[in-house]
Amino acid sequence: MVDTIDQPEVPTDADGRATGYIGSELAGEAGIVAKVDGAPLCREYIDGECRRAQVMVHFEALCPAGQIACNDVCVDPKTDSENCGECGVVCQFENATAECVGGECVMTCLDGWADCNYYDGDGCETNLQVDSENCGTCGNICPWGDCVNGQCTGECTDKDGDGFEDAACGGIDCDDSNADIGPNAYEGGPPGSGVCVDGIDNDCDGLTDGDEGACASCTDDTDCDDGNACNGEESCVWGECVPGVGLNCSDNNECTEERCVPGVGCVYTELPDGTPCGDQSDTECDNPDTCVAGTCAPNLEPSTTVCRPAVSGCDAVEYCTGLDGQCPPDDVEPEGTECR
Repeated sequence: MVDTIDQPEVPTDADGRATGYIGSELAGEAGIVAKVDGAPLCREYIDGECRRAQVMVHFEALCPAGQIACNDVCVDPKTDSENCGECGVVCQFENATAECVGGECVMTCLDGWADCNYYDGDGCETNLQVDSENCGTCGNICPWGDCVNGQCTGECTDKDGDGFEDAACGGIDCDDSNADIGPNAYEGGPPGSGVCVDGIDNDCDGLTDGDEGACASCTDDTDCDDGNACNGEESCVWGECVPGVGLNCSDNNECTEERCVPGVGCVYTELPDGTPCGDQSDTECDNPDTCVAGTCAPNLEPSTTVCRPAVSGCDAVEYCTGLDGQCPPDDVEPEGTECR
């Protein structure tokens, strides 16, 4: 780049040469040419050609107090996020916005993210919406279930669909990732059979392989009893244990929670009164049904409830019947009724 710089009129030295400083709005090198009365001053003539008197000078950025020159541009290192504290230090974090404050990079996590390991190097590394060890906030561990939208799911789920909940959250399934392993599974048969040598507690009774009575030769049914009522009653057939049929604990009652306890069998627990069940219609004469003492009960309005008020002197008021959720058809007052 080349700047055109006028020679200062003052001050000058005894020989009339300008002294002091000259400046440029741009940093970099510039060729300075001496002129007299607007014409270039010749340093010498070679073959009649004027060789101008000039010199190459380098202009460096001279920044105001509190600023520094980075790539020949003056910046404030206390606030510039591209040169924070010193040239070239860029404020940048994962899952966060960044700014330079007092010469230090400061991050602000995006919504739903957090810096749970207190290490700026990986930014806001934790997704609070799905992390079951930091659900909604750092350190909030979901005791069971998953973290969904920053909330721990309120119930223990049966992930493998075998009808038994994970032992980690109060259930009795010792492997909720495998539907073939659980209280309903049979662990027995001829000595050497697959489930008797796999090193797995297939029926979640705490016994494995050779410790299972059903994995040895039998003489009667009692030899095959594994103490687990949930997988049915075992029997001895020609010296070999034969599995029973697993219990079906479903009582088709949505107001009870059914489960199978290996040493007991089917166990039923009433759900709390007020638990929604059955018909959830919500009309003038019908409210959503709820559980009462383990039974789904209708929640009808009494026969004294007005479901359709009169709109004129001759229009009759309709009341709920108390027998179903329907408001009777619109009717009128008997003929001869005073209607003022």
